Amino acid sequence: MLDIGTGSGGVVREWMKTRGDLELVRVDKEKKKGWQVDVVADGRDLPMKAEEFDGVMILDVLEHVERPEKMVKEAVRVFKKGGVLHVTVPLGGAWWTIDWWLRKLFKVDWVKETIGHINKFELKEVEEMLKTQGLIIEWKRFSHHWLYQLGTAVYFWYLSRKPKKELKAKGKYWLPVPGWMRLGIGLFGWLTVVESLVLSRIPGREVHITARKMEK
Repeated sequence: MLDIGTGSGGVVREWMKTRGDLELVRVDKEKKKGWQVDVVADGRDLPMKAEEFDGVMILDVLEHVERPEKMVKEAVRVFKKGGVLHVTVPLGGAWWTIDWWLRKLFKVDWVKETIGHINKFELKEVEEMLKTQGLIIEWKRFSHHWLYQLGTAVYFWYLSRKPKKELKAKGKYWLPVPGWMRLGIGLFGWLTVVESLVLSRIPGREVHITARKMEK
């Protein structure tokens, strides 16, 4: 498997604990201290051969890059027929999200200001981007529903009021969090996991899609 835009790799590390049978190659455009990046490259111009991998993951990356469709095209190029592409994408352009309403009513975009979401996808845009590359969507679920969105709206508002130089990871927290908030955030996180499990078939702020490259 190829993981495009692996970053610090926290999500993938947890996944690999239960999937020791996978051989994973991690790609990112840079390699910071502590990051487990195997290949430094732009995901829109990969140095890999065609059909080199059994599958590709792009987890929370497409919202950050210009020309995301080019990254999807490159991903499809490097994995084999019959293989899969798994993507997770925030649906900041969907009317059922708090992000959409904040932009519509108050002209604010805290997500873009703090963590750089330059693309605001609707669900149909993500699906069309995959189908355009000849992929067949086989599995689709959702996460980050209303409880999660309310909590993160408050969090991103808090971050938007801080100097940009402070918006960097501190310890295991990917953005600055005061010590007194950490227990509450941990409990809140478990509640949002339960929410996502219960409502996984109802559209939320994040879509999880597995699509297959058909054999011809």
